[in-house]
Amino acid sequence: MSEKLIYIEGIGEVLLKKSHAAKRITIKIEALKGVRVVMPHYVAFKYASDFAEEKAKWIKETLKKMDEVKTKLTIFDDKTIFRTKYRELKIIAEMRSNLRVQVTSSHVSIFYPFHLELKSEQVQDAIRKAMKEVMRLEGKEYLPRRVKELATQFNFDFKTVKISDATAQWGSCSPDNRISLNLHLMRLPDYLADYIILHELAHTQIKDHSKRFWTKLDTILGNSKLVDKQLRNYQIEVF
Repeated sequence: MSEKLIYIEGIGEVLLKKSHAAKRITIKIEALKGVRVVMPHYVAFKYASDFAEEKAKWIKETLKKMDEVKTKLTIFDDKTIFRTKYRELKIIAEMRSNLRVQVTSSHVSIFYPFHLELKSEQVQDAIRKAMKEVMRLEGKEYLPRRVKELATQFNFDFKTVKISDATAQWGSCSPDNRISLNLHLMRLPDYLADYIILHELAHTQIKDHSKRFWTKLDTILGNSKLVDKQLRNYQIEVF
């Protein structure tokens, strides 16, 4: 047996799952999949169950935060206006049995069956997943090129550019000048996406957020802290 369901008071069902790829016990909390404890095959279910019980307070807090985020999410319908850098979302009901996504150079079209409620979690999650994948494709095409353009324009040197959504940050710069950018930059206004890129490029020269750092950004952007404040109107996990 590689899986086992347990019940934790105040949380509900928790799936214990053994995995050949797992090197240690980890807790994963995801929409639709619920709470999972993933463990190496040699770990006993009792040990994993005790681990989950010990982390119950953290699990409850994380689930609460996820619920708070859900209340801020867009409820997509056929009148929703949502755009990435290159494409606009279209939602279309059809006589069909399953969900289908079509991506063209200008649109992301979501075709869903008439028998499904558009506002259902199943359809909403499918739309959000499709838009994230489109942002990922656009980001890998556009962002490294834009980093290079801005670095050349303002005389910055960097090593590599990585695009992902595996971070709670819009961007980061490693000590050896490797730039990481979040794929969600692809739904920001251009000037804010450029600000994030320039912010990380400035860190290739100044590693902290000292007065010297903000002065450097001001020479490029003008009032950089004002732009930084405008960025706070957007949240990575909320769209």
